[in-house]
Amino acid sequence: MRLEEHCGDVIKTMTYPLATANANTLVKHFHKDRLFSKVPTITYAPNVLSLFHNFLKNTLFCDAWLQGNHNADFYRLLEQCGAFCLVDYLLHYRRVFWFPEGLALFAASP
Repeated sequence: MRLEEHCGDVIKTMTYPLATANANTLVKHFHKDRLFSKVPTITYAPNVLSLFHNFLKNTLFCDAWLQGNHNADFYRLLEQCGAFCLVDYLLHYRRVFWFPEGLALFAASP
């Protein structure tokens, strides 16, 4: 089993907060497509929010999200903790130039 798969499986079933440093490391070193697809399967909502926040701080992840490359994964993520992700987005990213594009993705969710 690859390290990414093993880490993804562990995070998926965690019932305690993922350390910020670990979330940063995952976003920094994991392939964005694989990590995007893992996040909606995580059962502990604070960890989903932590990874989402780290996605937005990482240029590659944020660009992929804003381009709509992972809409299906994003909408599945919102099913889990949409209100928390939206509030976090509104609080922390309202002053960035790409805020309207991200807000449009939230608004387009089914």
